[in-house]
Amino acid sequence: HSTARDGGRAGRRMLLRHCAATHLRYIVDAQAARGVHVDIFAHSWNREAAPWFEEAYGAVLRRSRHEPPLFTDPTLKARSQALSIARAAALMREFAASRHVNYTLALALRTDAVVSAPVALHQMPTDTVTFAHWCCKHRRPLRACAADGVVRLPLLASCTVADYAYADGVGRRRRVARRTADVERRYFVMDWWVAGPPALVASWDRIASQWDEYVARNAELGIGNLWSHFVWAQHTYEVLRARPRFSSAVCAHIARRHFELVRALREQARLAGPGGARALPTKPWG
Repeated sequence: HSTARDGGRAGRRMLLRHCAATHLRYIVDAQAARGVHVDIFAHSWNREAAPWFEEAYGAVLRRSRHEPPLFTDPTLKARSQALSIARAAALMREFAASRHVNYTLALALRTDAVVSAPVALHQMPTDTVTFAHWCCKHRRPLRACAADGVVRLPLLASCTVADYAYADGVGRRRRVARRTADVERRYFVMDWWVAGPPALVASWDRIASQWDEYVARNAELGIGNLWSHFVWAQHTYEVLRARPRFSSAVCAHIARRHFELVRALREQARLAGPGGARALPTKPWG
């Protein structure tokens, strides 16, 4: 995040505290209510963030690692994200070995994700990877993604490659090699979180270490964009050879979009007046 957008160090620290509070409430505490213990392992590409994470997560943060960025080229964001997931998974593996703990499920979640409802980890399988259901924002109309006549930011439909296959990640489309119908339909997954057995989540390290292979295969598939959406799908289907599940068990949204939506809903309520405010959804992002 730039200084102009988030207020510098103070803004980043505040954002982490806000997001972490939702993680603790809706993930850690929600599982504790079911008698399930959750530990947190964190990785970031920001050396100065170590005390922020300790402050935000407290005792449930078992281990964390914070480093300067390895990849600064914007086209390598997916590689950087995959390596960050893998390094957090490595911390979990090291801790488990030292304490003789057996973790049955790992949930890799962006630290800037705002969770808005209790997460049902018990609904996720422990034998494959699980991604979020997502309604494609490029589709119009969004009636299939509405509830009670109110359009919400939905989690019940899916996108295709064509909906997100931009040239450079800033919204410009371009022609790419012809894709098969199977690639068009399957090679898009949401990249805000992934859950699965720890060994499968740790395999995200291969995306970073064998990056050139993923780049070459991406071109062969005719996708033309190196976002995590597509690289994760490639990894799941072609490396893990897994049959993924899709779930709405994690009701979350990226912080910047969460706050944009909250502002929009408040403005809608103001314009609608006291009577109109009752029609606003209580959880508009999922």
